[in-house]
Amino acid sequence: MAIVKIKKMQKPNILFGVVLNNLESNLYNAVSNRKLANEVLKESLNINSRRLIQIVEVVSANDEELDLLVVYDAIVNEKEEIKLLSSLKVEEFNFHIFNFSRKEKVDIENIIQGFNVYR
Repeated sequence: MAIVKIKKMQKPNILFGVVLNNLESNLYNAVSNRKLANEVLKESLNINSRRLIQIVEVVSANDEELDLLVVYDAIVNEKEEIKLLSSLKVEEFNFHIFNFSRKEKVDIENIIQGFNVYR
């Protein structure tokens, strides 16, 4: 007889946020298929295809509306992602928020490795 352990899904932790530039934001909002939009965004910013991300609309101190890419520590499958995203809400912004220059290639997974070293 086999022993089966049921692992309860833990709430993922926010690692950091990245302000999307106007082009990325406009393209993301123009694509009606969110799955495709997330895939393109993950590919362009070198984010693990299974990493949990979320786009949150925020208002800056200058009253400017921005899209913020929230990067979580969780690596999930598609089914888990759907469940988690329906229950996750970003209410407090007590995490690092980066606004990168897009003149150089942005490598999110490399930044995550740096975060894990200092945790």
